[in-house]
Amino acid sequence: MTRGLRSSILNQLPDQTQGFIELILVFTPRLSEVGPSAATATPVYTACVSPTRDASIASFGNPAVEMVVVLFMLIAGISFALHFQLLRGRPLRMFRDSEFRFYIGVVFAATAVIAADLLIRGHQDGIFSSLRLAIFQATSITTTTGFATADFDLWPNFSKALLFLLMFVGGCSGSTGGSVKVVRIMIVAKKLAIDLKRLVQPYAVLPVRVGKRAIPEEVVTSVTTFFILFLACFGLGGLLLALMGMDMVSAFSASAACLGNVGPGFGDVGPAQNYAAMPALAKLVLLIMMIVGRLELYTMLVLFYLWRGLQR
Repeated sequence: MTRGLRSSILNQLPDQTQGFIELILVFTPRLSEVGPSAATATPVYTACVSPTRDASIASFGNPAVEMVVVLFMLIAGISFALHFQLLRGRPLRMFRDSEFRFYIGVVFAATAVIAADLLIRGHQDGIFSSLRLAIFQATSITTTTGFATADFDLWPNFSKALLFLLMFVGGCSGSTGGSVKVVRIMIVAKKLAIDLKRLVQPYAVLPVRVGKRAIPEEVVTSVTTFFILFLACFGLGGLLLALMGMDMVSAFSASAACLGNVGPGFGDVGPAQNYAAMPALAKLVLLIMMIVGRLELYTMLVLFYLWRGLQR
């Protein structure tokens, strides 16, 4: 390791502990120094960019590197509150958290299903290679990191459809992940289940619970409104891109990828492609969607109303 690189890492250590640990682990397979050191920060911050490699993590061609990146993508998708509990020596708090269990369950379930689909349809020769590709892409898309180790746009339609749905999950609340966030998905799903129960038990008192905690009705309403607004922005963005001449798959996957800050989509914006060929107006639309998705919808609405108030 060069003296300048070592000095740079040591200077940033207090604020970049996860990235530093990951850096050590990525160096273990004896790769070149520049590529891993530049790439280690991006899984920790779920940033969908590989700063030195056009082929993303696939350019390393090393399963050990991929599994290290998977580990830190998973860690980055966990709430910082749970990180704090872990650092305080309370690891069981993490496994008692219902959002964490749901998050891990989604990733591992998607991994198993995608791996089986790739194997059954003959896309991969062995179960190891199928699991290797599946866990990396399921984790990358769910946490909105956006790395790729394969051109998943060439995968079977079922696997692509599942990856598309994972774009709307995101990490846990209080993490660096984008998109809707796991806890909101849980609240909306439980609200739907309770509303269905009330069709047969109209007088039952059925609060929405996350873990053992009952969620206030106003919070449930706020989360449901956010979810509807997110889907509305996704649909509007896809329609605007289609209006500009993009095919339906490219338009709506680009809308979901940018609004959720995922990165790659499908079709013309797949992992082997990029956004460079899109018209300027389409890039402007996606730029706005990325800002809205990163700051979240309610933040943008508050800023809009504050701006309107200043104009009066």
